[in-house]
Amino acid sequence: MTFLIRILTSITLLSSCAVPQFDYPYIDLWKSALFRQGIQVDEAFIEESDFSFIKVSYKKNDAIFILSSVNNDGVYTWVGSNYELIKTYNGLILESSGLFPDTSIHASDQLKITSTNLQESSYSFYLDIDQPELLSLPVSYILKSRKMIQGELEVSFERSSPVIGWVAQDKYWYQAGLIVRSEISITPLEPSLKIQFYYKY
Repeated sequence: MTFLIRILTSITLLSSCAVPQFDYPYIDLWKSALFRQGIQVDEAFIEESDFSFIKVSYKKNDAIFILSSVNNDGVYTWVGSNYELIKTYNGLILESSGLFPDTSIHASDQLKITSTNLQESSYSFYLDIDQPELLSLPVSYILKSRKMIQGELEVSFERSSPVIGWVAQDKYWYQAGLIVRSEISITPLEPSLKIQFYYKY
């Protein structure tokens, strides 16, 4: 009789419990390490788009940003699906928020940069980064090369900040004066991101 009571009690307890849910976040990390979350931009994709856009490739993920505005200084503001924001000038990222560590070149330095042609000058500016937190980080941006390759102008810069030992190479590709691709290092601890520009005028 005691045995039967134990059986009935066990069945009652089990039936009153929810089915256990197993969550293994490391499996998602493992999958993301092996498989890229890519976006294929082909002619059909471009044709269906009503607006100019950029494809941003960062780590193992791609994202599409739609052109929101262009100001009088030639600064392009791009907005992502979750309101991420990137501001570019001739391909250089002036500000970013939401998708990467947030970064921003100081406003006074942005004005200095946008008053010149990015393809032909070297710069120094102050950069704010939120991860790792680096405020007013002095950065030298030195033009290293300009060369034509199969109809594209390739421009290379060295980005450096001796106070933290950061040295990186940024590259820009232009066709008929318009930026079409870039590879940019925005923080010292993260890989470069790649941007492809698509224009609908």
